[in-house]
Amino acid sequence: MSLRRFVAALLLLAPLPAALGQDALPRNVRILVTGTSERTASQQGVEAAGSGRVGDVRIGAGRFPPERGVVVRGTASRSRSRDETRQELLVMSGGRAEIVVATEVPYADWFQAWGQGYGLWQPGIRWKEVGARMVVEPIVVNDDTLRVRLTPAFSYLVDGRSLTTAVTQLSTEVVAREGQEIDLGGVPFSDRQFLEKFLVGFDQSGETVQARITLKASID
Repeated sequence: MSLRRFVAALLLLAPLPAALGQDALPRNVRILVTGTSERTASQQGVEAAGSGRVGDVRIGAGRFPPERGVVVRGTASRSRSRDETRQELLVMSGGRAEIVVATEVPYADWFQAWGQGYGLWQPGIRWKEVGARMVVEPIVVNDDTLRVRLTPAFSYLVDGRSLTTAVTQLSTEVVAREGQEIDLGGVPFSDRQFLEKFLVGFDQSGETVQARITLKASID
């Protein structure tokens, strides 16, 4: 047997490296996203009631009219509403998925000025329908540990074109156990003011609400 055929035979008999075997296939990560928002509404008002007599007839107006004269009362009430949404994402280890934080951000002008300072977009850009997203990139470390990279991003319209810009300057990584809850508000981003404004959106009535978004990852 020639040396060339002998080497070829050895290559055919040698086991495949683990990197080429089935164990090296990327694993899937299932991410449960829970978003909750609370809004407290306060209402204040003034009401008046009075009464008087016309002859022997007593005439009253308003709620709870007094025996005589006019009474002015102040009223105040407070109500609290809570909304919760859930979505499930399936992403390959090393892949990426996006979470919608807010379909429209209340602080678009603030973010525009902030981004210009970092060269994310040109001064004077006229963007519309600015939404906030969080890019999630999970990596399976072992059977019960994940490393999750989080990057804020904005989606918006400029001259009718739909664009997306990732704020890679604020990308951060957290290590979590499988099933451990990750609260985006507690992630150690380098700019806390940015994060606080980033997690604010509008509710259906147009009021600003602070959102609490949590992630819980499991390995398939």
